[in-house]
Amino acid sequence: MYSFDSSTVVHFFDNYPMDNPHLKLLWDWFEGKMNSGEFVVSKRAYEEIRNKTSDDFFEWFKDINIIYDRVEDLLVVQMIKDLLEIEEDNYHSKGVDENDLFIIVISKRINTVLISEEGRQPSLPRVKSKYKIPSVCNLPQVNVECINFTELLNINP
Repeated sequence: MYSFDSSTVVHFFDNYPMDNPHLKLLWDWFEGKMNSGEFVVSKRAYEEIRNKTSDDFFEWFKDINIIYDRVEDLLVVQMIKDLLEIEEDNYHSKGVDENDLFIIVISKRINTVLISEEGRQPSLPRVKSKYKIPSVCNLPQVNVECINFTELLNINP
């Protein structure tokens, strides 16, 4: 099973036009994975996608399986905030935000691979609050597999 960060769904929508007949198989594949429940999205990512895509796309996307926050997710989010040395709501503009942390935590809870287009950080910043989604996922205490859309396409024919 795979869960999506909003960055990937927006990337898919922006770079692979729905009305391009050459991409019909790709869109059919994605829709089939949504309908089978293999592709899911957190409620937080879903709301971000709603704000960043067209009404036509969102109408097509509305039937994806949505995973909601749970109270226990707050404890894991707080643990990650502590690891990243983020106090209260003082998120760094170049790092993860609260929605990102919930998206990661939900992916961990339901044991999915997280798909995100956020940049990989080959060398981690000294300021931990600047970590992006893939770097947070790679923390040993978090341990969520995170790949991008191209990697998904290469492993999932």
